[in-house]
Amino acid sequence: MSLGPLLALLGSFFFALNNLASRRAVLRVKDTSAGAAVSVFISLPVLFLALVVTGNVGDIFRFPWHGYLWLLGAGIIHQYTGRSLNFVSVKLVGANISGVLRRSSPLVAVGLGVFVLGEVLTGKALAGILLIVAGVVLVGWNPWQTGKSKTSFGNMSLKGILTGVGAGVCYGISPMMIKMAYSGLSSPIAAAFISFVGAAAVYAFLHARGDKRELLVTMDSRTFWWFTIAGLLVVFAQLARFFALSMAPISVISPLFDVNPIMIVGLSYIFNRKLEVFSKSVIFSTVIVVAGSFLLLS
Repeated sequence: MSLGPLLALLGSFFFALNNLASRRAVLRVKDTSAGAAVSVFISLPVLFLALVVTGNVGDIFRFPWHGYLWLLGAGIIHQYTGRSLNFVSVKLVGANISGVLRRSSPLVAVGLGVFVLGEVLTGKALAGILLIVAGVVLVGWNPWQTGKSKTSFGNMSLKGILTGVGAGVCYGISPMMIKMAYSGLSSPIAAAFISFVGAAAVYAFLHARGDKRELLVTMDSRTFWWFTIAGLLVVFAQLARFFALSMAPISVISPLFDVNPIMIVGLSYIFNRKLEVFSKSVIFSTVIVVAGSFLLLS
């Protein structure tokens, strides 16, 4: 396996850890938007430090003009809209179920890769798409338990379901935008930094005053540190993702990055066992969507 796919798997692991930290954090707040803002704000100095340490600060200025638009847009869609929706979904239905609902992302990414970037879609990839769709549906169809199970769609929060799928759509759109931004001199770290600037600008504008600002300044220290940890893990995940996208096609990287449902379930069982749902339908759906993601590699 080449370095690109390996980095995608590493990024997937960091993203799974992020979901565990996010689950701990979002249960401590009424409005998750302040936490999402903290996690983005903490990412900017870390990414800039990475540029300083590697001696690549100048790479920020080496993108084509349209590259900045693509990266800023990717940051707003992924780090602002997607992350905000993901935090809400994790709060309402948990990291395990939210992880499956987000599997709309490889469908969107592969579709954009085929129709916009001209990448090839094979028969196996079509089978993978069907498996992912089936897995997302089955997570809320629970034949092993009663209709009162909190893992059936009828008893889940509709908002939690829609925000989980919506986050997946955002996460599926942003890789194509990142890919469009690259040129021969583009730096993945600089690209990640620029995309986070776009998201941070939106968060700063929305949280500069009023109730949103109050949410930030009144957050207790323990909650703040959980969101900070989540933000740092996202930085590591996104750096791995940006490097991977600079080395391999989007139709290879996005499915590998989306194997994290299995990682989330495993890590949740170890660290967040009392906070998550481990029903047969959730586990079965997780296996199906990951199998579908691997089929999309063909």
